[in-house]
Amino acid sequence: MKFSIFKYEPEKHFDLLKSWFDLRQFPAPNPRFLPPIGAVVFYGEMPICAGFLFRSDAGAAIIGHLVSNPDAPGEIRHAGLDSLIESLTHVAAGEGFEMVCCSTNLPRLMERFERHGFTKTDEGVANFGRVICH
Repeated sequence: MKFSIFKYEPEKHFDLLKSWFDLRQFPAPNPRFLPPIGAVVFYGEMPICAGFLFRSDAGAAIIGHLVSNPDAPGEIRHAGLDSLIESLTHVAAGEGFEMVCCSTNLPRLMERFERHGFTKTDEGVANFGRVICH
């Protein structure tokens, strides 16, 4: 399958991503907290999935906020997610990062990351956030 991967543009893509999060009953991230490195995968004219790469000041970057179009055919959606993970990993390597990390509690996404060479580093973890400025 041939996919096109475009740079995430908030004004162009955020509402689409938010609709996917809403359909999946996951809270959409606040757009102010999304990093500048994001990718949206298309199959022809159909948007398939999106995700982000968070930079750190250490040797690792973090893949986060992956979301896919629930209306896309399963086979295309799965292949698109694979392309997205590989693309974000490639971007991280190009930025000089030595490792890319991610977190999820979704079993199928865990399996997907393991197929891409990720190693599980922890279990039973809850992620927390705290707004410190208003």
